[in-house]
Amino acid sequence: DGALLTLQTSEATVVADDVLGVLQFQAPDEADGTDGIIVSAAIAAVAEDTFAADNNKTKLSFRTGASEVAAEKMALDNGGDLKIVTDGKGINFGADSEITLTHVHNSGLTLTNTVNGTDDSPVALNLKSEEDAIVADDVIGKITFTAGDSDDSDAVAIAAAIEAVAEDTFAADNNATKLSFKTGASE
Repeated sequence: DGALLTLQTSEATVVADDVLGVLQFQAPDEADGTDGIIVSAAIAAVAEDTFAADNNKTKLSFRTGASEVAAEKMALDNGGDLKIVTDGKGINFGADSEITLTHVHNSGLTLTNTVNGTDDSPVALNLKSEEDAIVADDVIGKITFTAGDSDDSDAVAIAAAIEAVAEDTFAADNNATKLSFKTGASE
């Protein structure tokens, strides 16, 4: 219940990349003109496929500009995946953005502690189990390594792993743990 705003396309046939509706933000009366008056941010609903009786796949496109018309920088697709679609950008954590997770084009991710000039400020990635009763041989956390999407079962099985494994029941005076390094051959 309450106010409802509907943005509706006038397209009779919606196909991939058609825009269903857009919320745009701009300052057209800005006295300096040029970049100051163009659309500087927008949220658009964009079709991801041709619409049909059983299909209305749509993404939300989040667009911002710096010295340009607002362009897509992030998208939430129909499956719920959040995508940062600009290379070299990341996610900042903390009130001072002191921890960053940054995309490195065609390489991976970099986790950084950006506290500059502070001694003993390493970056930490904590794999935390919420299991209350840790006993011998329980895996507390692990990092696994797998290959591509081949149909061959060995090719896509976990090829290597590093596991933190409890050596005894955890208690107020015991957290005996080993690191187990695992590799595969045809297994």
